Amino acid sequence: MIEQYLKKRQKIVNEKLSKCQEEFEHNQIAMVEAKNKIIELENSEDVAIKIFSVRTREKEVYKSQEIRDLESRITVYVTENIHNKKEISILENELKTIEECLEEFQNVSRETSDNVTQVTFDTDIVMDHEKQDNVSRETLSVKQMEKAVKRLELCKSLINIDNNRLNLELDMFMKDLLNMIEKNK
Repeated sequence: MIEQYLKKRQKIVNEKLSKCQEEFEHNQIAMVEAKNKIIELENSEDVAIKIFSVRTREKEVYKSQEIRDLESRITVYVTENIHNKKEISILENELKTIEECLEEFQNVSRETSDNVTQVTFDTDIVMDHEKQDNVSRETLSVKQMEKAVKRLELCKSLINIDNNRLNLELDMFMKDLLNMIEKNK
């Protein structure tokens, strides 16, 4: 259940990250194009129109207005890119945390299954049926406690990601722990 949640969250964060990166790249390209257009407008000068036409002043006003518009677009792009950089950094950190949690979860799952298999195999060989039941319960209880500690560590790492999910996991953990206590009585 935790693993499914982490994988879904990882997918969502990856999608957000790719959108932010695409928007960042788009804004970079748009800024370069706007700067090139400004340079083109500043350098374009028709000498014949300047000499013989009264409309030159009107054209110059148009040029300066267009340059101001392009400059204001560039500042908007810069502001958006600053925000995108921050968002990308946050998302990359969250993605790193999720990947660490997934890796930890998989390690805990592997260790638990390996340990339970090894303990069961050892107790089958050494003990008779009556002693085997007692040892298996004790070993299983110890393994369950170790698993509980690992699960709490995982929940601790979820604190930074999603508090609501953490509350759900802790509630489920407490129920599992109470059930385990009831079984061992």
